[in-house]
Amino acid sequence: MIIQVLGVGGAFSPEIGNSSFFIVDKNGKGILLDCGYTVYPKLKKLELIDHIDTVLITHTHGDHIGSLDTLLFHRRYILSKKTWLVSREETMVALEGIDPAFVQERHSFFHADELRDQYLAVDNPHTTYVSSTGFFVDDNVFISGDTSESLLNLDRLKKARLIFHEVTFYPKSEVHTTFEELCKADAETKAKTWLYHYNVGDYEKHNKTVLDNGFAGMLIQDQILEVADERI
Repeated sequence: MIIQVLGVGGAFSPEIGNSSFFIVDKNGKGILLDCGYTVYPKLKKLELIDHIDTVLITHTHGDHIGSLDTLLFHRRYILSKKTWLVSREETMVALEGIDPAFVQERHSFFHADELRDQYLAVDNPHTTYVSSTGFFVDDNVFISGDTSESLLNLDRLKKARLIFHEVTFYPKSEVHTTFEELCKADAETKAKTWLYHYNVGDYEKHNKTVLDNGFAGMLIQDQILEVADERI
């Protein structure tokens, strides 16, 4: 499995890209996780749009779906391709608000197969009105999505080889997981956990502290990671 980090920023840090990942799984299938405002231009620049089979959407905030409609239009009208979309139903409601065609002509944009169970989706609390979803890919990789609570205590993470967990370095946040909370995880889990969804300047300020506390580090935009297919 190959994971390309398209962006690592939160809503207010487009300079380091909206948090998003392009993954090539063990079968060579292209998976995009989240498609915020900055993601479609990045995919186009990297010539990845034609290589996407499945799109996983964590939730409907703009930094996670802001260019999803453009991506889907591109795949339908330029490439004549459908997409597997794995998301909460709220994503379809948001797309319908942009263009009713996404619902009225759903069969033209999306494959009918439901793949949510395949990616072992985990529902997370986020804001008062918006919940989020974390995803496992091939059991080897877990990506948290936005969550107000640490997910590092999930039993299934013992099987994962890599964990990507969102973080905030503001200790009083009520909608993102604080670094202090993540530090409560056991050493084995922290050692395979990379942190993302942070603000401009956070990497320079905090990455050494992150490493000193036993984490794998903070992800950076354009980083590429490889994961062996074997289970542990």
